[in-house]
Amino acid sequence: MLDDFRLEWLCRRTCQMLNIDRSIFIDMLERNNGFNEDLIDKFLTMNTDLHERSYALIFHREDSKRDVWQMIETIDEEELDDFVDDEIDQQLILNVNEPINIETEYSIDYVINHARLLSGDTIDSSYEYLKNIQRLLVINQYDNKNYYFELKSFHQIHLYCEYYHYYNLIKKTFIYFIRTDIKQYLIQSSTFDEMNLIMNENIIYGIIPEEQPPLVSLVEILSFIYNHILPSINEQSLKNGLISPSIEEPSQRDQLHLGLNRFRLHIKSTLRQMQGEFNLTIPNKNFLINGDETDEEYIENLEYLVYNWERILHEEMNNELNKRVLNSSPLAELEFWHERSIRITSILEQMKKDDVMKIIHILKGIDSPSLSGFNNIKLQLQSYLLEATDNYKFLLTIERHLKTLQMTKSFQTIINMLPNLMQGLKTIWTMSKYYNKDERFVPLMEKIANEIVNRVRQTIDIKILLSSYTLNEAKNLCYQAKQLLLQWKIEYQNTRNKLENDKRRFLTWNFEHRILFDKTDYMSQICDDLIQMLSNLNEFYDIFGLEMKIVTGDEQMVDRVLEHVSNLKNNFLSCHFDIFNRENSQQWYEFIEEFKYRSSIIEQEAKIFIHTSFTQLRSSETAFDMLIRFQKIDTTHVLAYEMIQQFTAILLQYCKEIDGIYDLFIKYKDNPPIFKDKGNLFHSQS
Repeated sequence: MLDDFRLEWLCRRTCQMLNIDRSIFIDMLERNNGFNEDLIDKFLTMNTDLHERSYALIFHREDSKRDVWQMIETIDEEELDDFVDDEIDQQLILNVNEPINIETEYSIDYVINHARLLSGDTIDSSYEYLKNIQRLLVINQYDNKNYYFELKSFHQIHLYCEYYHYYNLIKKTFIYFIRTDIKQYLIQSSTFDEMNLIMNENIIYGIIPEEQPPLVSLVEILSFIYNHILPSINEQSLKNGLISPSIEEPSQRDQLHLGLNRFRLHIKSTLRQMQGEFNLTIPNKNFLINGDETDEEYIENLEYLVYNWERILHEEMNNELNKRVLNSSPLAELEFWHERSIRITSILEQMKKDDVMKIIHILKGIDSPSLSGFNNIKLQLQSYLLEATDNYKFLLTIERHLKTLQMTKSFQTIINMLPNLMQGLKTIWTMSKYYNKDERFVPLMEKIANEIVNRVRQTIDIKILLSSYTLNEAKNLCYQAKQLLLQWKIEYQNTRNKLENDKRRFLTWNFEHRILFDKTDYMSQICDDLIQMLSNLNEFYDIFGLEMKIVTGDEQMVDRVLEHVSNLKNNFLSCHFDIFNRENSQQWYEFIEEFKYRSSIIEQEAKIFIHTSFTQLRSSETAFDMLIRFQKIDTTHVLAYEMIQQFTAILLQYCKEIDGIYDLFIKYKDNPPIFKDKGNLFHSQS
């Protein structure tokens, strides 16, 4: 195992993917005075100051074959005659004058230029000729000995490391290693298992096979590399607990991520269009194209071929028409029509191929009835292509709003976007020939409603609300979610009213509310329940704070009430069902009722404590300041009301304090207490 576990990790992955021995990897590190090892070290310890191409490291192998004449044994004089007599006509003889040992080798070129045949003929300077001979007699004048050499073939593998000049590797199999976090320094760990985890988290690797089309390689890189390198910045921040998902706007990284994904889909579509998902094949091509048009059998073969094409095209068209949008995202609707237009275009291009058109032209010249079905399918495909293209163009008008809906984490941003989205939907409804029918437009609206539902569902999670936000922040987040859910219905109704009042008498929206608003209405009720519960908890904490401890002087009792409130808050974490699923409405109702019951117990205990404490006040001034503060709080909490009712107790305490001061005055007015070293006091009445 290599001392550097990072190199060991690279060595194991490289040897496995390129099917080479680890000694070849080590040889690569040692070649060129350690130049390759320096490249790898820069890749592992890189920072943002290095050239961007050092984010990736490329390894590829090159196989070569080396043929040399290698010394086998020494031949004495007695054996020399037998050796020569074996193949006297094809015996190669090489005269040398130099030391020879077991490691001595002679190249093919050297033997061709310096050896001779025993017969005295010249050597045919071809590799195949020498390979057939396979034996060489070397007569060495240096030690007056004879040596037997054989032609040996050696297979050599060399490993090369690159971080640029990738274009030279198009026709080679190579593997890549790409850093996902350029700011993370890959520090050498104490064990290989620990290093393995670090490397797998920070490096993506893969293999690009030889002769793979560049577009296919690009799709793979976009799919398996950039989808990991460019995660949503919001997701990263949420994972690290740095930001709130309710206030984060779409980032440039989000937009780049979405754009790259779209680009990847376009490349895949282009590949399908180039390669063709099916082909209109022409069997016995020369016979069909170069046949005699007056030959009846020839015409029958052409007609049979066209009927076969008609069957294939009909199957392809039906397969295409049976495809549905599988993803629930509204953006998937847009991509669906784009993909359909590409697929139908690919089919029509097959029908326009030169060989196909030549056959069609021949049959058209004789008014063959076989063209009727073929032409009919062609017209249908052109109609479906026009439909798909129009639908794609119409949906492009609201693409920006759909991206905002899908990417933005800020509920307020989505609320502000809804009027523009509804205006775009209104335009599609009034102008599109496809989406102007309920059965086609409602599914699109339903996808948008579901996207809004998903946005709220992903953000309003009880456990996350209580662990990642303050109670006030959680309450505001629920309030924004509720406003979004309600605004969806409001904007729908506003747009519907515009259609009804339009003088051009457009068809109005009379869609089934259950489909579009059943989930959003129910979720808004749940958000309202959450707001009430979070407000209740927050007001408990507001009332039983530091001031309550100061006023009452009973810190232990205040802490006891706060402990009950904390237990009530932790009760939220016991909610293990989907609160936004209507099927769980009974469970949610029971959850709320339990919360209310436990809240009422805390309230009763707190009421008794407040009443008892305020009848035993130590300071009316502090208690009065506390009540003034509660008057300014916008709350309807029963304990806040109970606090306000304590004015009488405070006034009684105030009167007691005044009476006490008056009694002290009467008691000491004639002989007031004087501290040591103080002057005389004289009371005067004003």
